[in-house]
Amino acid sequence: MTFSGSAFLRVLAVSALVTVPAALWAQAPPEYIKTVHDSVARVTVYPKMAKLHGQEGKVSCLVKIAATGALIDSSVDASSGTSALDQAALEAIKRAAPFPPPPNGDATLKFSLTFALAD
Repeated sequence: MTFSGSAFLRVLAVSALVTVPAALWAQAPPEYIKTVHDSVARVTVYPKMAKLHGQEGKVSCLVKIAATGALIDSSVDASSGTSALDQAALEAIKRAAPFPPPPNGDATLKFSLTFALAD
């Protein structure tokens, strides 16, 4: 079967809109994302040198969790702009694992950790 360029693009656009977000939300309901985020936030350590230099930022993380709750992988989706903060976020994810089993099997979550100094 041959597709014209525009038909092929339409299929890709529908696939991206339906499968990617639906897979993320179907596998990881908001309550589960909050549970994992809160577990990670509790063990997050603000890097000492980042504090001394007044560095702040928000790290967007991707976390893949097995049906058992074991950590499969984690990565920085959007950097804070400070490698020490990005690394601290990834270390916190590893420390917080294992997590409660996701309600629908393996799950990929996206959430942010914010590093902010008190005024």
